[in-house]
Amino acid sequence: YEVTSRASKLPSWQKSATAKERRKRRLEEAKASAAGVQILQDFEMPSVSQRVRLSEDKNFLLVTGTYAPMVKCFEVNELSMKFQRNLDCEIVDFS
Repeated sequence: YEVTSRASKLPSWQKSATAKERRKRRLEEAKASAAGVQILQDFEMPSVSQRVRLSEDKNFLLVTGTYAPMVKCFEVNELSMKFQRNLDCEIVDFS
């Protein structure tokens, strides 16, 4: 690396990336972001979740919890909670 030179030489450890290398790096970054984690909003229970069921069409996720007994329904495509119902008694089983 020459400070006094007018030449625009890069240090040996810093090589200029070719267009092909830049394109490859951008594709890899795009793949990594596409395969990233998607989080369901409000996917939590105050105490314990007993059961988690996915609907047959894989569009909805039902979760039951204890204390306070409740059922939450999530829409997987929208990554959000569809509804929440608090109950008077504990849920034994659901299909």
